Amino acid sequence: MTAGSPRNKPYHPAWRLVAILVFAGLFVLGISMVFRHPGRDLPETDRVGPAEATESEIERAESVEQGLTFTEQEQQILDTVRDYSQQRDEPPLYLILRRAAALPELPDAELSALGAPSYADLLEYPSRYRARPLRMRVVPWSVRRLTAGKGLGRSSHWPTDRPVWEIHGINVGAGPELKEEEPVILFSVVDPTPIFGEPDETAEGGRKIYYSQPPIDAAGVFYKILTAESRAGDELNYPVVAAWQLRRSAADATPGTDMLQALVLMVVVALLLIMFFYMRRRSQGQSSKYPTYQPRRPTEDTDTDEDDLDEQDEQEEQMDPELIEAVKHGMPDKEDEDSDGDRSSG
Repeated sequence: MTAGSPRNKPYHPAWRLVAILVFAGLFVLGISMVFRHPGRDLPETDRVGPAEATESEIERAESVEQGLTFTEQEQQILDTVRDYSQQRDEPPLYLILRRAAALPELPDAELSALGAPSYADLLEYPSRYRARPLRMRVVPWSVRRLTAGKGLGRSSHWPTDRPVWEIHGINVGAGPELKEEEPVILFSVVDPTPIFGEPDETAEGGRKIYYSQPPIDAAGVFYKILTAESRAGDELNYPVVAAWQLRRSAADATPGTDMLQALVLMVVVALLLIMFFYMRRRSQGQSSKYPTYQPRRPTEDTDTDEDDLDEQDEQEEQMDPELIEAVKHGMPDKEDEDSDGDRSSG
């Protein structure tokens, strides 16, 4: 094999590595485009609060504590709340809505400092949190605008010209994971659509459906545990909260979109590293399998006399080839010599 033979050239998989990197980049880009819901660009507004209300004015409380201080008569109304019932439209609901609408807008630090009871605690001890302020992180999936006579009853505690927005969503608590068994209902006294943007779908009754909304932090007043039937026909328990301030949560990514993109990116990076080391190891194996040709060279200890080599070649050329062949065939081997010796001795 000559030195210029292709098999003697070391294996260079650089072009394959480049192809893998290009493919991985296109793959990640494609995944991000597929799971990015069309039209899901978030609006510039990231919060709505009491200052947004333009309907009938409700006297503003100076603090949350003042706004949620109830008279004895109002406390008697709150005591009539029945948890785990299917009755939603009760007098205490409108009392809590009015008090929620009177609460001041909180700075981010104060909103974050609000208590955030666990979902399990709300279900187990609803009376403990009744008419108390709390913070809840929710991924909304539907919004419906309610007015007196259209989803809302009439009460002296709530102005007939002020709408309420019913938000159905899933509680995410302190983590990004979604748990379908933790549904919640928010009755918002402020319009949430400025931070939600355009809906993905509008269902019957004007309910706006959102498939990939980021989580929101809601500052609200706890009302009750409502038992109702889900879309799948299951009977579920819903914590109901009257929200007076909403903001888009910056702590969590949108479940099912950004999280999935990050997961895909991590998998692709891991595969790239595996492929890189595999191709590198294979390249080294190919190089050792087909080494480059290197002619032998005499070492310094070898004493070579060119004249002696020339003389030996001339002697071999002068010898008769037939004589050489006859000598080779006529030479007895060791076994023949031993047998001849035994016969002569006998």
